[in-house]
Amino acid sequence: MVYDIPSDMSQAATVARYEVLKYLRGKKLLIVLAIIGLIVTLFLVVPPALGHDYPSDSTDFAMQFLNFGGLVILLCATFFGSDALVAEFQQRTAFLVFPNPVKRWVILAGKFIASLAASALVLGIFYGLIAVIVGVIDHDVPSALASSLAFSLIYTVAVLAVAYLLSAYLKSTVSSSILTFFMFFLILPVIDSVLTFAAVKPWFSLSFVGGVMTYIMQSPYPTDSSLTVGMGHSGMQIMQYYPEIALSVAVIVAYTVVALALAYWRFSRRDL
Repeated sequence: MVYDIPSDMSQAATVARYEVLKYLRGKKLLIVLAIIGLIVTLFLVVPPALGHDYPSDSTDFAMQFLNFGGLVILLCATFFGSDALVAEFQQRTAFLVFPNPVKRWVILAGKFIASLAASALVLGIFYGLIAVIVGVIDHDVPSALASSLAFSLIYTVAVLAVAYLLSAYLKSTVSSSILTFFMFFLILPVIDSVLTFAAVKPWFSLSFVGGVMTYIMQSPYPTDSSLTVGMGHSGMQIMQYYPEIALSVAVIVAYTVVALALAYWRFSRRDL
């Protein structure tokens, strides 16, 4: 009896399906959604508790939530991407997976598709909650919210790619998760701040270009400016830089291609 060997794309879809099922049955997705629920609850409870009204402008109200959009994406990368590859070696599941007639790029592609699908689900819920809350309270949903969601999905691809890159090179899930989180939560933002203070626009920084998801809500889109702090000749000029949308997309594509290429190169050559 002759059996048809599934195509690479069919195998990648199978890997992705089982990875998504693992997310749905596990605790990672629930933890991320619980954190989102906590963020949204705080925004709804704290202002009235302190005697403040919600912003009357729907765009300003939505932007308050979107200031945490980068954190939501970072959580997705940490929970769904940082251990995707390294776990196969640390937990010894590679001994069961790799001997099968499945190419390693197929495994990587399937896992990455599953990570992106889980992240897209989380972002869809996050933006959906923003639209419902802002619409109910301010009776208006900003049209730019859709553009913000589109960019956030594109940005998520690059952040996940970097998470996969770290996962391919590091030796434990803990170190990969910690480094992924702190790279985008602390290390890169600090570098961006130092460069900005030195009047150097960090247009090439992945954490810097992520700001587009919030700035795109403003009309007109903000442009670079300077602020003088102090009086007279002793005043210090501080620059305020904003990522350009087209350039930011190009930076995201570059990070995605390079990170995934390096991740595959390491993953395909890593010994069991």
